[in-house]
Amino acid sequence: MRAAERGRIERGCAMLRFLSSATAFLLVAAKASAGLAYGRLYWSDNESGRIQRASLNGARIETVVADAGRPWGVAVDAESGRLYWAEDDPFSLPAIMSCDLDGSNRRVLVSEPWDPGMQFPQFIALDAQGGKMYYTNANARSIERANLDGTGAKTILRAELNGPVGIA
Repeated sequence: MRAAERGRIERGCAMLRFLSSATAFLLVAAKASAGLAYGRLYWSDNESGRIQRASLNGARIETVVADAGRPWGVAVDAESGRLYWAEDDPFSLPAIMSCDLDGSNRRVLVSEPWDPGMQFPQFIALDAQGGKMYYTNANARSIERANLDGTGAKTILRAELNGPVGIA
């Protein structure tokens, strides 16, 4: 609890805890992923279907995307002002999604019609300078790559992976 008492954002199993009326800190859910941009922490909560953000001291929590289905990993391209996330919603096709940092201009970038192997995207990493995104496709046991606009999706690694879940 020492880090929380210093007002830092931590990662753990709870969503939000208040230690006192003066000190608040944020604990990102275990089934969530986080990214940083412009002095803010962005995270997904696949149980509520929201992508949210807060300042680095845990204040000013805002919902960026309220109806993301079941978002998993998030990544932020601060230069272009875009937020990317992997979505596995049981009521729609699994996809890699993107929107502006305020939640507007949402786009489906990679999904089954364009990538027949897309089964369970979970985590995502960006190479903004190279114009590429990399994401795990857990059920296909692969790591995929696509251009930041979603074109050119292809498998770059399929080996003895047993449901890859983290990527950086």
